[in-house]
Amino acid sequence: LPLAGLADASTDLGLLAVSRRDAYIAQCSIAEPAHLATSLTGAFSHRGPSLLHLFAPSPARHGFATDRTLDRARAAFQARVLPLFRYDPGAEGLFGSRIDLAGNPNPGQPWAIDADGQALTPAHWALGEVRFAGLFRPLPDDAPQPTPLIDYLTMDDGALPERERVQRTPFIEQAANGAGRRRVRVDPALVRVCIQRKHAWQVLQELAGLVTPFIARVRQQAEEQVAAERSAEIAALTADYERR
Repeated sequence: LPLAGLADASTDLGLLAVSRRDAYIAQCSIAEPAHLATSLTGAFSHRGPSLLHLFAPSPARHGFATDRTLDRARAAFQARVLPLFRYDPGAEGLFGSRIDLAGNPNPGQPWAIDADGQALTPAHWALGEVRFAGLFRPLPDDAPQPTPLIDYLTMDDGALPERERVQRTPFIEQAANGAGRRRVRVDPALVRVCIQRKHAWQVLQELAGLVTPFIARVRQQAEEQVAAERSAEIAALTADYERR
């Protein structure tokens, strides 16, 4: 399968490099020249090791029209395949505050949303390149429990046990020749990549402090405290009213 380098989040070059802590790390795309220029400036200014991981897709090798090169490069980070980020060890603050996820659409969410309100996953990105054509098949009428891929990926967060997830058939919709759209099933290998890329993105979110269990706990505690104070205030007002 042409999934080398994406199949295991543990081999994510950018995340591995960040673990050095003293190196300037940037993951960039040719579709975002401003982000690339800022990253290059930071890398050359840093007094220490630097690594720039630049995504530049190849029309001939990856299977798409040459005039779509920038679109394909943009789709890769929009779909969380290779998200944009910078880690500057010389920046102020602690480790997490030195990670910058600027440039990624909907950085606080698991997936980016397109103009039609559709979540973009690595499978949506892969659908646009010939090298991944073998990972998609028309969804048969007798497919067991057809499930939109985005719902299937949400189930991975614990909403549905593994033994029940494997009984479903994840699919996405593809523009058909002419009018309308058709459903295509997503190969299990690509589904696993979607899950792994989602987990890698969640790691970046947590490291950057955008989405963390600690923030969720603080928010819950604050809401509970406000609710308790509000209940006490209402009880006091009620008691005062009854006395009057």
